[in-house]
Amino acid sequence: MQLENIKINNFESNINYVFSDKKLLIKALSHSSLVEKHDSYELMEFLGDSILNFVVTKYLFKKYNKLNEGKLTEKKSRLINSKTLSKVANEINLKNNIRIGKSLEKITNNIISDCYEALVAAIYLDSNFKNAEQFIKKSLLNNSFCFETEMNYKGKLLEICIQKKISKPIFDTRFLEKNIFETRIEIKSLNIINHATGKSIKQAEKRASKKILQFI
Repeated sequence: MQLENIKINNFESNINYVFSDKKLLIKALSHSSLVEKHDSYELMEFLGDSILNFVVTKYLFKKYNKLNEGKLTEKKSRLINSKTLSKVANEINLKNNIRIGKSLEKITNNIISDCYEALVAAIYLDSNFKNAEQFIKKSLLNNSFCFETEMNYKGKLLEICIQKKISKPIFDTRFLEKNIFETRIEIKSLNIINHATGKSIKQAEKRASKKILQFI
């Protein structure tokens, strides 16, 4: 089996979808610095962007049906932007599968997020809307960190401790394995200790802070 086929199979395993037409996947991951514009992801990104916007809008409309249009738009903008989409894409190892030419020095977050949208289109074109929607839900909408960014839980915890004159929380974070960190938070005056894990120190601290906020 050729190296290219091995990479494709591994990536399909990451996204939990097997393409009938592998050319669609390759096109969704090909930058115009490597191939002609009509063979790059650019046009597929246009379609994928529309599908992504519709799926996210429908999801937010159903989940937060008591919010006004402004609040829904704010939540949507936090989900559909290059920073969030590139983070989501990195979790499926998309960046390492993007095909670029030698003239391109760096794969930016914009390129990664564009390829994510092109991938959405590729799944839709290869099968149907339902599979594209399932991919978006699994990779983006069911991803907890996408919604954790809505509040600075660590900052909120420190703020409440000051307001209520509670002893300052003690953060202790350690590396476990395979890029997993664990944060232990102790508030001595309340005799509270809580733990949480994450893929980064920041994420572990945020999750631990969120958990301990329930008790104060």
